[in-house]
Amino acid sequence: IIILMILGIFGYGILYGIGGAILLKGSDIVFLNILSSLLYAFALLIIYRRCRIAYEDSVPEEINKGSIIKGVIVGFFLAVLIWTLFYCIMLIFHLVVVEYNTINLSQLSKGLCFCLFVAVGEEIICRGTIFRLLDLKTNFYVASIISSIVFGLFHLPNDGANALSCICVALGSGLILSLLTKYYNSILPAIAFHWIWNFIEGYIGGNVVSGEQFENSLFQTEYLCNGLLSGGDFGPEQSIIIVVLGFALSLTLCFKFYRKLSD
Repeated sequence: IIILMILGIFGYGILYGIGGAILLKGSDIVFLNILSSLLYAFALLIIYRRCRIAYEDSVPEEINKGSIIKGVIVGFFLAVLIWTLFYCIMLIFHLVVVEYNTINLSQLSKGLCFCLFVAVGEEIICRGTIFRLLDLKTNFYVASIISSIVFGLFHLPNDGANALSCICVALGSGLILSLLTKYYNSILPAIAFHWIWNFIEGYIGGNVVSGEQFENSLFQTEYLCNGLLSGGDFGPEQSIIIVVLGFALSLTLCFKFYRKLSD
């Protein structure tokens, strides 16, 4: 299982890295950037599906079950919920100033597609490979903890990142992603959550996303508080508010899903 995880991480990591380098370089034609992001994301999903069929000798459930649509909607909703609560708290206590930016629809569409590519690549590695293999061979708790830790460590090379950043990412979103993958037996709800999470954080709110600052955003958020609340140079993913909201939601989902699975 360790060899399979290493091969999976290495193989998908190369494909993800090549695609990311090409997309970050970009083109002056926005449509080509959008099309490239969608094609790379689709290609990674196809490769993942083929690998699962070869390893498990069965067609992945996410291709067959209509219930996956509900899972994707749930993933979208949970990401929007956390960021809505975060901004409500920050605005109520006058901890931020939010200003509208001028951004055209094509740039926003480009950001949406790029966030999809990032979500697909990282979720295939963390939940589709590491979590799924460990869950099959051990149990959900081991798989969830290890995959969340690895997910946090993936962000360590980013600007402003440190050990605390990795822990915050693992607790704030890593556990939710594992729960979504386990409950719906698919990585698609986790991709949906991850996709909209990054898009809202970076291209809607204008925040630093895991140490990365995007050029264009619909709004610009200026923080009037210390790094403990704002997340500092790493961005709000290191904010204690996001961590508490994400972890609290994880516990709620864990209890809810456990009851349903027990029934």
